[in-house]
Amino acid sequence: MIINKMIKKARVMAGLDIDWSEHRKKYGELNPDTTFYVIRRSDGHAGINSQFNTNLGHVRYAVNNGWIPVIDMQNYPNAYLEETKAGKNAWDFYFKQPFSDKYSLDEIYQSKNVILSSGEPLSVCPGDNMEFFTRPELIDMWHRYFVKYIGFSTVLMGEIEKKYDQYFEEKEGERILGVSLRGTDYFNKPYEHPVQPTIEQAIEMTHKVIEEHKCKWIYLAAEDVHIIDAYEQEFGECLFYVREVQVYGDLKPGENITSHSFDRENDRYLRGMEYMTQKALLTKCNCLIGGRTSGNVAVMVWQPNYDYTYFWNLGRYGIDDVIDRV
Repeated sequence: MIINKMIKKARVMAGLDIDWSEHRKKYGELNPDTTFYVIRRSDGHAGINSQFNTNLGHVRYAVNNGWIPVIDMQNYPNAYLEETKAGKNAWDFYFKQPFSDKYSLDEIYQSKNVILSSGEPLSVCPGDNMEFFTRPELIDMWHRYFVKYIGFSTVLMGEIEKKYDQYFEEKEGERILGVSLRGTDYFNKPYEHPVQPTIEQAIEMTHKVIEEHKCKWIYLAAEDVHIIDAYEQEFGECLFYVREVQVYGDLKPGENITSHSFDRENDRYLRGMEYMTQKALLTKCNCLIGGRTSGNVAVMVWQPNYDYTYFWNLGRYGIDDVIDRV
């Protein structure tokens, strides 16, 4: 019996045996006059900002239908929940719940009217397409949803403030270019994901922007040691980045960064916290350039008012990343 329960739990946490369609449930008799909308994601390997972007779309959908949204990264598979943190909601490590001051997740699962979301992203959510990156009014709309319903967790805000004091405070009043680049598993050209700029393309654009927009400093947010090494060699003392963040070398074929482990206690939690802190500090920069990634979509939602932004539009891997001469 115990073994059967363990197998059932393992299958659930792997995303198996779960009905991922949107459907209604009755868990108890609490809150009979309120409808709750539990936001779930079927892709257990999705990065935290991919989770953020798709969850924000679900929050909008729930609010517009008069439901109370709650994000559940406690009872469904995800890349940020340690086995040692059973009973914790990984979403709460990094973000606030839309109505956390009124309802707990435990209370919702004892309530009468509950809608479980689809496990798939909705068609309307912040996305890594050029329509999002080039429409200020769309970015501003999502920013308002973020400010009103989510925001950063208290713990994450504390980490951001500590790293700001360490790396940014002495540079106040001086112009900073944020450079946000993705390497590692993107070098394996994941199908349908946006094509990322080469290191050479990124460095060329960095020179252009710091000259045209009078930036004294370059803040680099990158997880790939090859990108960091190239930028240090090119820009020297003008460059800074959060040195405490774990960085990746060459991943194994088929491996992605959310499945990679640095073999330390609470590694999943720490990888998320370090990554989120690094990305959130981009909001302290005057200008921003980067590839089309979920992380950079999220950064624009958090801070839509840069002096200048540039995002490479190079197509998608396996679809339109090859242009032939005819």
